[in-house]
Amino acid sequence: MYRLVESLHVVDGVVEAVESHDERLATSYRAVFGGRPPFSISAALESTAIPQHGVQKCRVVYDRDGYVVEFAPYPSRLVRNARIVHDDGISYPHKFTDRSALDAAFARRAGCDEIIIVRDGRVTDAYSSNLVFFDGVRAFTPDTPLLPGTRRARLLDAGTIVEAPIRVSEIGRFASVSFINALNDLGRVVVPVENILTPEERL
Repeated sequence: MYRLVESLHVVDGVVEAVESHDERLATSYRAVFGGRPPFSISAALESTAIPQHGVQKCRVVYDRDGYVVEFAPYPSRLVRNARIVHDDGISYPHKFTDRSALDAAFARRAGCDEIIIVRDGRVTDAYSSNLVFFDGVRAFTPDTPLLPGTRRARLLDAGTIVEAPIRVSEIGRFASVSFINALNDLGRVVVPVENILTPEERL
C-alpha cells in the first residue's frame, strides 16, 4: 500500500501551518486513494502530546486507512554548496515515504551538501526543498517543481515570491538560491550561485 507523509514545523509546542498541510493531505489522498481522507492532521494533533520545547519535526505518516504521528528534534543543517543533477525521468508528484528516486539523485552530489535537480533542462527542486532564486531585487521560484511545498504556496499567495520558468543555463543570472520547506523559511538556508557546481566540476 502507498504510504505518504506530511512534515510540519513545531516551535515550543506550536505547530505551524496545519491548515496548509491538511489541504495537501486531502489533495494527495484523493489522487492516490480516491475519495476524502477519514482523518486530518488537525484532529490527530488534538489527541497527541506535542513537545513543548525547542524545534521539532512532526511527521504524519499515513495510508488509506490510518496514520501515525512522530516527533523528533530538528537540528540545523549546514548547506554551503549544491551540485546540479540532471534527471529527465524523475517524478515525485506526492509526498511519498518512498524517496528512492530522490535518494538516487542525492547520491550523485559528489561531495556537495545539496543538489539542484534539473529535468528536461528546467530547474525543479532540491533533495528535500523547493528553490527560490534571488536576482538582487526579486525572488523567483521555478514553475516546474517536482513537489509544490506548503511554504512555497504560502509565499506565492503572499506575493513574496513569483513563479517563473528557470532553465539550468539561466542560474548564473541570479545572486543566490534559498532552500525552503516546511521547516526552513525563506532566507534561512542560502547558497551563492557561484557555489552551485555543474556535474563535471570538482568541489
